[in-house]
Amino acid sequence: MIFRLADPQTLMEEKEAAVEKLAISHYELRLAQEDISKLAIGLLWPLLQC
Repeated sequence: MIFRLADPQTLMEEKEAAVEKLAISHYELRLAQEDISKLAIGLLWPLLQC
């Protein structure tokens, strides 16, 4: 296995890219959770009206 040393600038750029991807993933997860909650409420609401 060969390891290459990355220069500090490259490491910083990779870190920033990873942080941005993580933020986008968190945002998408939150949107998905909100959609699931809305669907669950939509499905359960008629049952609660009885």
